[in-house]
Amino acid sequence: MRLLRTDKATLEIRSNVRTLTLAERSVLFLADGSRTADDIAAAWSKGDCAAMLASLVERGYLQAEPQAMPAASPPPPPPAIPVATAADAFGGRRSLAAARMFLFDLCERFFARRDPALAAALRDRLRNARDRAEMLRVADELLQRIEEAADSDRAQSVRVRLDALLPREEATALP
Repeated sequence: MRLLRTDKATLEIRSNVRTLTLAERSVLFLADGSRTADDIAAAWSKGDCAAMLASLVERGYLQAEPQAMPAASPPPPPPAIPVATAADAFGGRRSLAAARMFLFDLCERFFARRDPALAAALRDRLRNARDRAEMLRVADELLQRIEEAADSDRAQSVRVRLDALLPREEATALP
């Protein structure tokens, strides 16, 4: 039985809002309609893939391809998400306030669901940062946590964005 992603799964993959674990999202990428449940289980070496697949089917993220249909070519890949987004093309004034708001947003997107206590602590430290040096110390910690949670490439791209928001004389303050 071949597994297909549902519209719900496609939305989960494309959206910035994450409701599934990283493992479940990874399995969704493997379920592209060209693989069977056994193929996916063989490719996934971590944990009980069969239980995860059953759970994803039950929750409406995957569906079994009907047996009566002849084997079709895999569906075309979803359209690529553009690399440059509106957030990348920041045309506003550089300011500490803009950088602080960006850091609050990062805190929410990266940690609010996966580590609420860390998110709350970072938000409090950002709120209480009364000068540029303290805000940049919090930013550095946040970037280190992003690197641990994601990878160094992701942290570096966030550093570049933050650098674009900081006033020019302060933009070089980040490591």
